[in-house]
Amino acid sequence: MSIVAETGGRTTTLRHLCIASLWFAFFAQWMSVVPLIVPDQISDILGPGAVGREGITGTVVAAGALVSLVVTPVAGAISDRWRSRSGRRRPFHASMHASFASGSKR
Repeated sequence: MSIVAETGGRTTTLRHLCIASLWFAFFAQWMSVVPLIVPDQISDILGPGAVGREGITGTVVAAGALVSLVVTPVAGAISDRWRSRSGRRRPFHASMHASFASGSKR
């Protein structure tokens, strides 16, 4: 369903700018994770002078992209068909928050 159908009118320029700024922020966040944080974490695991760090970093990033390619549509399809008293998405949000909180090291 489009934004026009949901609101009953045309989308304003301000609304477009708000949506664009959100996607720009997501893009900026992930463009700092891939070239900065992932190689640093690989160096911490393997050691600063380890051979093949770049190849391992590329493999880790590619594996994450492939997993996301499969998991995202499957999880979306499951949550779209989910029916419960608390809604379609809330049980998944609650379970993910609980699993992330229990799995954190700090």
